[in-house]
Amino acid sequence: MDTQSWGVMDVTVSMDVTRRVLHSGWEFAFADYGEVNRPEDAEGLEFRPATVPGTNLTDLQAAGLVEPDTSATYEDSFALYKYTDFVYRTRFVGGEEAGRKHVFLVFEGLDTICHVFLNGEEIGSAENAYLPRTFDVTGKLRPDANSLVLLFRSPILGSATRQALLDLKFPAIFGHDFMYIRKPAYSFYWDWGPEMPVSGIYRPVVLKAFDRAEITDFHIRYEVDGRDVSGSVRVEASGADGTRATLRLAGNEYTATVAGDTATIPFHLASADLWYPNGEGEPFLYGMEIALEDGGVLDARRHRIGFRTVEVVRDHRTDLQGKRFVFRVNGREIFIRGYNWIPVSSSIPSGYYDLYRGNLDLARDGNVNMLRVWGGGIYEAPEFYDFCDEFGILVWQDFMFSFAEHPDTEEFAAAVGREAHAVVARLRNHPCLALWCGNNECELDTPPEQQWHGKRLFYEVIPQAVRELDPERPYWPSSPYSGPVAASCEYGDYHGEPWFHASKSGLETWRDWIDKDKGLFMSEFPLHGPPEVETLRRFIPEEKLFPVEGKLWEPHIITDDHRKQKEGMTSRESLLKNIREMAGEPRSIEEFCYLGGVAHGEFLRAQIEHYRRRKFGVGGALLWMHDEAFPSVSYGIVDYYGRPKPAYYYARRAFAPLLLVFDREGDEMAAWVVNDLREPVEGVTSLLRIQEGRADAGPERVAFRVPANVAQRIWTGPPPKDPAREWLAGTLERDGRTVARSSYFLALFREIHFPPASVAVARSFTDGTLELDLRSDVYAFAVALEGLPDGARPDDHYLDLLPGETRRITVRGLSAEGAAGVRVKTWPLASG
Repeated sequence: MDTQSWGVMDVTVSMDVTRRVLHSGWEFAFADYGEVNRPEDAEGLEFRPATVPGTNLTDLQAAGLVEPDTSATYEDSFALYKYTDFVYRTRFVGGEEAGRKHVFLVFEGLDTICHVFLNGEEIGSAENAYLPRTFDVTGKLRPDANSLVLLFRSPILGSATRQALLDLKFPAIFGHDFMYIRKPAYSFYWDWGPEMPVSGIYRPVVLKAFDRAEITDFHIRYEVDGRDVSGSVRVEASGADGTRATLRLAGNEYTATVAGDTATIPFHLASADLWYPNGEGEPFLYGMEIALEDGGVLDARRHRIGFRTVEVVRDHRTDLQGKRFVFRVNGREIFIRGYNWIPVSSSIPSGYYDLYRGNLDLARDGNVNMLRVWGGGIYEAPEFYDFCDEFGILVWQDFMFSFAEHPDTEEFAAAVGREAHAVVARLRNHPCLALWCGNNECELDTPPEQQWHGKRLFYEVIPQAVRELDPERPYWPSSPYSGPVAASCEYGDYHGEPWFHASKSGLETWRDWIDKDKGLFMSEFPLHGPPEVETLRRFIPEEKLFPVEGKLWEPHIITDDHRKQKEGMTSRESLLKNIREMAGEPRSIEEFCYLGGVAHGEFLRAQIEHYRRRKFGVGGALLWMHDEAFPSVSYGIVDYYGRPKPAYYYARRAFAPLLLVFDREGDEMAAWVVNDLREPVEGVTSLLRIQEGRADAGPERVAFRVPANVAQRIWTGPPPKDPAREWLAGTLERDGRTVARSSYFLALFREIHFPPASVAVARSFTDGTLELDLRSDVYAFAVALEGLPDGARPDDHYLDLLPGETRRITVRGLSAEGAAGVRVKTWPLASG
């Protein structure tokens, strides 16, 4: 894949333009707030080695001044540095660049309040972590040694200073005032992560030089008619008048002359391969090159482009209850399956390439076709969007505003306008990008006529940038947004919370609360659950693992006061209550993880199935959330170390393109087939009534034919007579092969009389792959694997076995020793 960077889009070396990263020789020091104002003020400080790109958190940890993130006092050990300033400095040779006609220092990410000095002279400043900064240093660079010094002010005290200058005071969010500066909100604390307001040079530093001209930006616009693609590339190239702009695409070459620093290059592809979301077809990408030429190459950029159409359908529902919210890609409506995405670390850019790849591999394999980049985090690094392009994962992109009022003075609005222009220009050429959204929950439950601080940002400033720079892509003011009415299930997108409502009222009502959740598009619905026990052992000492309480646990399990005020208990209390009521009282840390994982997974499965059988009355389901930024017991479906939680496997099955779903409809049970495929599906379902672990009779066989892209009811029947002893199970067969399974329980799992199941296991191991054939004479509930090493990935996990059924599970990424340690467990934790 092409390697791209934040502001310059592609680190290339051409005949005229040179781009050199300045990432070596950095060191850092810290001082009291306001003590250092010039480079000479820092001479008496103690400097230590620094990593760029990086943050003061990773540098302090490397110096042994802040504890590892696995420590119970990790957050406390950083607390002092929230109120200090940091100085970063390096020396570099100017070399040939010093004599060029145009020389720039480009900082692709400075977090946040920063003054920049070159050879003792202040050349500029930054106050927005999201806005790249470019400083003209022509004539200021020396051919030999140059000193570069960056002074970062404390974000906590800097925000307080700006609040006082604005003379505005908004309600603090989680006790913090992050809204007065443009810095990631989550770094000030969120209800799933610690308070770590870092500072630093978190994205590349580039020395750029040229004599004639450079490509400063390009924008690809096109129309799709069937497979016929006609479009143009607008190239912005300062100082390039009279030169030739060349586009090389799909074996073709197109040219235009630069005039007024721009060139528009038309192109046409007949019978183009289109880009499709995951599960819809191949996300086909064309490599393209844009070159600026005049007797040779002056500058060049490389990019990968996919051609597709994306619309948000807002027509009336057939039941006349509001307007639908459905994505249509390449002319076909698709049900959205996915998650909200948060930053993968408290310290950006900690391990981003590997963390992106691991998490997005799991998302793609988990049948995900969309991720929502949440507005309290960051605009992700280029690799994130490159992977989403490659994997066919659509992106709902929030602008970085969350859950708060914000200043809307002329100065602040102008700064937000510059940010929006930079972000839209950077991301608009990615085929994965499906929708721009103004903010996360800033308008939550707010009547549409109400005025509030920041409203103009989302209705005037940001949409103006989108209209100017990316007019074909949809814009949505907020999430959730209910248009003419506040918090409506009948207009726009919706944030649901059945998990917490059920916890508050009693888990015996859990399916009732799911049934009440009828938003048109579920852009957020939270559930939290434990990771595997192997993960907990990485950050909690063995002797402190159980019970799940005490000082060592406090930083790693959610205890937020916000949730307590809203629901009457913290998220931690809610989680423990739900596990006890739904699955039983854990007697060990292994049971906490297993029972909690099953409760988390079964609730999530039921919720996703509820939305999917209502397609396209419900347009999609984006769970809160996919990844985690901190070692914890939190909302993520994948833990901080990249290991899928138990619930990941429940969600992956529930997101499968072909699905068998049971549901309760009044006094009857119903079975549905959900077909997201592009063709009709026909086959047979086998429906069983299981009584105390055994089928009470032979299966009821029901033939079906379900059209493409619909959910259809195929069977109704009476409900179980005794839910503690009887439940429904079934399989969906197509072309003689079982392609989907489902079960439905009316009682809480701790109340059900599951018989002790002895699962027979046949093993084979070859070339790093373990195959397990599992069989049980009785219904085996929540059959899982334990002892899986890091990086081992089963193709299924936490599954049910029907009486007499044999299932093969494949586990890849194992050594012979690791394979020997894998064991099978089932409810109630009988290991084999």
